[in-house]
Amino acid sequence: MAARVRTTYRRGMGPMTRIAAVALLLTTLVGCGADANDADETYVGLRGGGLGGLRSIAELALERSDDEAVTGVAADMVDQISDVLDDLRDLEDDWDLPPIVASAGSSLPSSVRDPDVERLEELEGAEFDELWVQLALESLASAQSSAETVVAAGSSSAVREIAEGVLADVTRWTKAVEDLDV
Repeated sequence: MAARVRTTYRRGMGPMTRIAAVALLLTTLVGCGADANDADETYVGLRGGGLGGLRSIAELALERSDDEAVTGVAADMVDQISDVLDDLRDLEDDWDLPPIVASAGSSLPSSVRDPDVERLEELEGAEFDELWVQLALESLASAQSSAETVVAAGSSSAVREIAEGVLADVTRWTKAVEDLDV
C-alpha cells in the first residue's frame, strides 16, 4: 500500500533557512525595484533555492533506504543536483557575488536544524522511506517554485538554462517519488 503523502511547502527548507531566504529575497527585490538581474543573482546566491537540502536528503536515502526504487531516484537526484550546484558556484564566482547566504543556511547555528530531517536521520527501512517520500516531495515543490521564479523574472540566459533544466528534473523526480510504493 502506498504511503499517504502530504505535500505542502512549509517544510521544503528548514524554518531558519526559509526565513533567511525570504528576508534576503524581499530585501533584494524591494531594494532594487524587482530588477530581473537581481532575481538571477538571488537564485545563484541561494544555490537554486534549497537544492542543497534536497541533495542532502537524497544522500540520506542512499545510506538508509532498503528500497531499490527509492535509492535509484535518490542516486539520480544526487548526481544531477551536484552538477547544478557546481554550475551555480561557477556563476557565483564569475559574477563575484558576495557570500549572502552562501549555501542556503550554512551560516545558521548547527543547533537550528529541521526537526523532520533530524528524525529522518534516525530512521531506517520502511519508516525512513515513508518520511523520505514526504520530505522529498516538499523539497521538490520548493525547488520548483524557486526555478519557476527565476525563469519568469530572470534575465540571464545561463541561469534560465539551469533553472529550466532543474524544472525538467524536478518534474521527473516528483512523478518518480509519487509513484514509489512505500
